[in-house]
Amino acid sequence: MATMILGPGGRGKTGVGRWTTAPTLGRVKPPPIRPEAIQNWLGGDAVVVGIGRRVALTGGATARVIERVEILYRTGECSCQVEVVAKRATAGEVAALSSLDVVDPVFPELIDRGVDEDGPWIVVPFEVGGAIGWTVEPPGVVYAALARLHLRHLGRVDELPAEIPKVDEQFLRSAFTGFAPAGIAKAVAQHGQHAVLDRALEMLARFAEEERLLLGLEVLPATLIHGDVYGDNVIASEPSPRLIDWGVRGSGRGCSMW
Repeated sequence: MATMILGPGGRGKTGVGRWTTAPTLGRVKPPPIRPEAIQNWLGGDAVVVGIGRRVALTGGATARVIERVEILYRTGECSCQVEVVAKRATAGEVAALSSLDVVDPVFPELIDRGVDEDGPWIVVPFEVGGAIGWTVEPPGVVYAALARLHLRHLGRVDELPAEIPKVDEQFLRSAFTGFAPAGIAKAVAQHGQHAVLDRALEMLARFAEEERLLLGLEVLPATLIHGDVYGDNVIASEPSPRLIDWGVRGSGRGCSMW
C-alpha cells in the first residue's frame, strides 16, 4: 500500500518537516484527539487508525500546552498520515475561532474543540511552513481577509459569544502596560536587544498615557478583531499565508488593533 504525508486540508506532500520542540508545562494534560472529528475533517472514507508522535511546539502567547500531533489513517488503498495542532486555548480563542463563520484561506480551520478538567482546547491543521518573522510586515492578503471579517461582524458584536472580551479603556491600557511589554521582553530573550524593541517600549509608554487613542473607542465601529497581527503569527504556507494564534482576540473598535 502507498504511504503519503498529507498537509492541511488533505493536500499530498512527500517527506516530513522538522519538529520544533519545547517541554510540556506542568501537569496540564495535552488536548484529546477525537477520531470522529478528524474523520469528519478529512472527509470521504478516511478512518483514523492511530495516533503517532506528539511533540510540544514553541510559540503561542497564551497556550499552556501546544502540540504537533501525527494522525494515522486509511483511505482506500492508502495508509496515510496527517499532522494537526492540539492546543490548550483560552475560552475566548475557542469562541473567536468558532465565530469565524466565513471560509477564508487566511484563517485557521477549526477541526475540533472542547472543554475538560484542564480547560478549553482546540485542534486545527498543522501549517507547513514557518512564520514570516516578527520584523516582516504581514502581506496584504492577510489585511484584506481581516477587513472582510471586520465587515462581516460590523454592527453584530452583541451576537458574539460572551467569552470574547470587549476592547475598552481598561483593555487598551493593560495591553500597553502589561501584555505588550511582556511580549517584547520575550522577544529580547529570544532574539537579543534590538533598536526596534527599544523604540516599541518607548512608544508603548507614550501610548499608555495618550488620551487621543481612547477616541477610537468612541469613533470607530465595533467588530471582531484578532488583536495580535504581526509576522510571528503569520505562517508562510501554501497556497495562502495563514494567520494563527487567536488568543488575544476581542470585540473591538475598528482596525487599530486588527
